Amino acid sequence: MRQPFTTKLRLLLLAWALGTGYTSRGQTYTPVALTGFTQDIIANGPGAVSATTTADIDGGTAAPYTGYCLLAQDYVGPTGQMPNTTTYPAATYPALETSGLFTSALNSAITFQLAPYSANNALRLAGAAASGTLAFATPSPASELYVIGTSGNAASSLDVTVTFADGTTQVFTGQVLPDWFATTSAATVVREKLGRVSRGDNTVQYTGSPVGPRLYQLKLTLLQSNITKNIASLSFTKALAAGNAVILAATAGTYPICAAPPTNLSATAATSSGGSTALTAACASTSIYLAATGLPSAATAGYSYQWQASTTSATTGFSNISGATSSTYTATGQAATTWYRVVVACVYDGAGGTAVPSTAVQVTQNPATSCYCVPTHSSTSTLYTSVTTVTLPGDGGTTLASSPGLLAAPYYMQYPASTTTTALSVNGSYTLTVAAIANQRVSAWIDYDQNGSFDASEFYVLRTASGAVYATAAGNLTATLVPPPNALTGTTRLRIRSDYYNNTVLNTATNACATTTYGEALDYTVGLTATACAGTPPAPTITAQLATVCAGTSFTLTASNPPVGASGFTYQWQSSPAGTNAFTNLGTAQALPTYPVATQAAATDYRVLLVCTASGAATPSNVVSVAQNPFYYCYCTPVTAGATNDGITNVTLGTLNNTSSTTNSAPYYTDYTPAQLGNTLPTPVLTPGGTATVAVKMGSDAKQFSGVWLDFDHSGTFDAGEFFTLGTDAGASGTSVIPITIPSTALAGLTKSCTAAASATNYGEVEEYFVNIAPAVACAGTLPATTATATVSAACTATPGFTLGVAGLAAGTTGLSYQWQSSPTGTNAFTNLGSAQPTPTYAVASQTAALDYRVVVTCTASNSTSTSSPVTVTQQATCYCAPVSTGTNEYIESVTLPGFNGLTNSSYLNSPGGYGDYTTAPGLTTTLNQGATYPNGVSLTIRANNTGSQGGMWVDYDHSGTFDAGEYTLIGTSSASATDVTLLATLAVPAAALTGPTRVRVRWRNGSFAGTDACTSGATAWYGETEDYLITIAPACTPATATFSYGSAAYCVSGPASPTVTLAAGATAGTFSSTTGLTLNATTGAITLSSSTPGTYTVTNTVAGTAAQCGAVATTTITLNAAPTAGFSYPAAPVCAGSATTLTPTLTTAATAGTYS
Repeated sequence: MRQPFTTKLRLLLLAWALGTGYTSRGQTYTPVALTGFTQDIIANGPGAVSATTTADIDGGTAAPYTGYCLLAQDYVGPTGQMPNTTTYPAATYPALETSGLFTSALNSAITFQLAPYSANNALRLAGAAASGTLAFATPSPASELYVIGTSGNAASSLDVTVTFADGTTQVFTGQVLPDWFATTSAATVVREKLGRVSRGDNTVQYTGSPVGPRLYQLKLTLLQSNITKNIASLSFTKALAAGNAVILAATAGTYPICAAPPTNLSATAATSSGGSTALTAACASTSIYLAATGLPSAATAGYSYQWQASTTSATTGFSNISGATSSTYTATGQAATTWYRVVVACVYDGAGGTAVPSTAVQVTQNPATSCYCVPTHSSTSTLYTSVTTVTLPGDGGTTLASSPGLLAAPYYMQYPASTTTTALSVNGSYTLTVAAIANQRVSAWIDYDQNGSFDASEFYVLRTASGAVYATAAGNLTATLVPPPNALTGTTRLRIRSDYYNNTVLNTATNACATTTYGEALDYTVGLTATACAGTPPAPTITAQLATVCAGTSFTLTASNPPVGASGFTYQWQSSPAGTNAFTNLGTAQALPTYPVATQAAATDYRVLLVCTASGAATPSNVVSVAQNPFYYCYCTPVTAGATNDGITNVTLGTLNNTSSTTNSAPYYTDYTPAQLGNTLPTPVLTPGGTATVAVKMGSDAKQFSGVWLDFDHSGTFDAGEFFTLGTDAGASGTSVIPITIPSTALAGLTKSCTAAASATNYGEVEEYFVNIAPAVACAGTLPATTATATVSAACTATPGFTLGVAGLAAGTTGLSYQWQSSPTGTNAFTNLGSAQPTPTYAVASQTAALDYRVVVTCTASNSTSTSSPVTVTQQATCYCAPVSTGTNEYIESVTLPGFNGLTNSSYLNSPGGYGDYTTAPGLTTTLNQGATYPNGVSLTIRANNTGSQGGMWVDYDHSGTFDAGEYTLIGTSSASATDVTLLATLAVPAAALTGPTRVRVRWRNGSFAGTDACTSGATAWYGETEDYLITIAPACTPATATFSYGSAAYCVSGPASPTVTLAAGATAGTFSSTTGLTLNATTGAITLSSSTPGTYTVTNTVAGTAAQCGAVATTTITLNAAPTAGFSYPAAPVCAGSATTLTPTLTTAATAGTYS
């Protein structure tokens, strides 16, 4: 609520500046007092939301703001609207605390203090390139900043700059505040289920799933070098138009700051993160969890950490581990016994951060044979488990031969090397054969690098002779094993696993240790041998995966015929432009015989040099050529659904006039370029800088749309900037004539165009053609006479703009510059529009008066100029769009608008085309006042209403000739299907609304509205009606007062006098009314007691507004009590005169004792 900046508020801000800190795990959290808030978006206290706030969260970029705000727990609307209902109780859906202080849902130690609700309490950033700054009332340091806010209409992306008192900054880019009703982003939600309130009609709303709105946290962690600096301000920039960002508060988190490096540091290695079980030996696959003792127990800022490793000793040979810069680190992939230590420095020790190493912890390396996992099976069934035989013939007549049969649980066996082994050589080729039972699959792994684990590159799937992974009958499955040249020599492990064929675990290379359902696992020992190369290597043979490629296509080169059993070779791959024999290296030499090529741009020759590292001798391979497809053969093939009546029946572009079948058939895509290359279809010629039209005739479906792409840059793709469409429905068997502009930068030569047509249901067809872009011609000599053109002959003040062009120049002419000019119509007072440009067209965003336009064309080579004849664009007075709606039974029955005299139009029928223009209808007008609010003053009755349908209203407050999103008021949303439903809304006229005749648009739709839907049209998607009216906005009216009272709050119906009204000072008697049961004089407000029914009544005094004076409403409560009864009696027994007996009266039922006489 907006109120004067009182002493109480100053004290509250002072309390913020001094701060109340909350400590958690050594960190203190203190709400920050900020200045620089630009809007009040929190409704509180009694009164209309438009009076207690200055803006909304989800409305437009500027006033009037008719959207929704947050609300405090003490909010009370003009007609009693309050937070919470029985469905949404305060315990679960609390509004914002009256104090503005609340606790974060993410961390109970963090609290946020909102700015006072009686002043601006938000930094609101709406629209593109919006920015703002919040200053610290008292500059102070922080380790972390927690900034809270939210975003209306969409998520907002922010760049946040922290500015320090010394002038330095730290920038945080891409900080996202999600939409306040986002269903995700729970990890940043600090408060939710708040409810919201409308600035338009003061209604409180709980909606969304989960129920919103939500407030979100941006956590900004400052650099170590910045945590001792005082922060002066936070600046926010929202580059994109999406979202209305609202920044509400910030809390600073500070850690204790170190003064010296810690002492007595010792590194530790554990088996789990944070665990206490020491790890002394590891395999390559082991995660080593490193930490250090001797660090401060509380979180302390200012320390830097660097973990180091050495394979030499506990004191020498250490080098930094990349990325290991936290107090803990998890090491993986250890290949040899290693010592680990951490080097710690305090950057605030006064000596520049002296580094202190911890004592080292040693982790020895387990032998590979101790590191292999033991595979498991989930089923105890022996189905598909038995492996009949395993054979692997090796070198020198050695053969691994095994007959496992059916193993006992756990269905795993490690066979001794003494009896089941074989010898293999690097680069050799060996056949592994497993005799499998029916419906059994088998996979194998060999640990070539002897690291104690089975890697993806060591994986084989065994197959039948036909390539299947299983057979329905028992038989052999085989795989060819080729030990790679980088395989380590010595003994290593071979693993074979089986399972039922339909279980796909063994399909994956990483599942050597995974649990299978059935099957068994067999481990064998094999020997790998290699002899170091010497002399000149033999010539390798290479192949390419693909013979012809498009740009962006990847492929693999492979070298074969490496010397079996020889090691020490490297492969240096080379490339050369095709046919030039100018080979250059591709990267550096590598150990493997394959090379991946990500892409090539032209035909290329490849070869490899096989190098013996011992002798240095190299032998080149054969040359393999990979051809390059022309770009126009590299387009994607579209996938389109189709129906027989949703196709393209004719395409006409220049000399091309191709009529195709009227029946669309699968695959709903036709490439006509072969026919053009064969000269059975012409290829149209287009000129850079020129224009053309593509006529697309479509099938008989009731709704037909079309678009055209042309690949001007020869990229082999159709880009967004190469797309042209009308975007309108051509109707059954209709034709769309689509204008296209060929950019002056279009590349010359043959290129492809793609034409697509689709129905409203996305069925359609795609056709592709060649077009030929003629080469550009440089200007020379004297330029011809030219004429300026414009895409419109008349413009509105706020139309989306128009484009100027020039005629008379030969299409494709280059070397020209264009200086556009404008002049008030008929004055010949031309001035430049910006500077000269290389393109002929010029976009005019808007104009406010009739103008003449011309262009001065200059040939830079000859310095010749040509000043065009001008084109006139007049100024259009009426610019409002006429939307189209559909529906015989879905229409507006009655509209009522508030104001002086008011307006009611009860048409009870649909307008032609679903649009009724009542702007000139006699008597259908009213007068509204600047800054006035009309509670429930808008009434809309509609027919054939469905659940979720809405009524909306736009008022052109700025007289721009368009209905903007900020001028939208939601009249109401239906909660049920019904006929003849009436919706009510409060209308708040902005104080800045322009006075005079003003256009109003009322729409009803069998669906939901957005503020941008004032002109949206359609058929089945826009069942409903639109009505336009012309009203008058008058200057702000003089406030009226309607306050009154009665002499007492309660009366007896049998009272002697009728209660009369006492008007407050300056108040006016209007029309008095009350709830049923009270006999009330509507003119004077006097109450007739004798004919009224006992009860409690609300009496309302309604003062009607005039063009100069505002209306007013006031209420008071009065209670009428029933008339009392006085019946009583004495005992019936006789009593003697003079007797001492006292007679006591007995009251009748409901009687009251009064004064006896």
